[in-house]
Amino acid sequence: MTDRPLGISILTILTLGNSLALLLFGALLQAMPILQIIVGLFGLVVSVGFWTAKKWAWVLGIVAELLTIVSSVLLLKTDLDAFISLIIAVMVLGYLVTPDAREFFGL
Repeated sequence: MTDRPLGISILTILTLGNSLALLLFGALLQAMPILQIIVGLFGLVVSVGFWTAKKWAWVLGIVAELLTIVSSVLLLKTDLDAFISLIIAVMVLGYLVTPDAREFFGL
């Protein structure tokens, strides 16, 4: 494992923050609270894997961000905050496929 790139640290913080927001606010205020809780918990697990450079975290990260994108798009009509989650998920997904990120995860 190489030193953690700054992008991974930022990615971890964004994923963690987005997941906590989904759990705290999404579950209370959203039209689909169960989906938000599942996606939020999944994101928390992925955040830990990102920080510890686990290979499984890269794969789960891709899945988590795709789930976040889908759930955010479904909620855009009823919740403008979903737009923020959508933007963060797209940024995280975009970074995960960069060569630096793939190298950090040993891919």
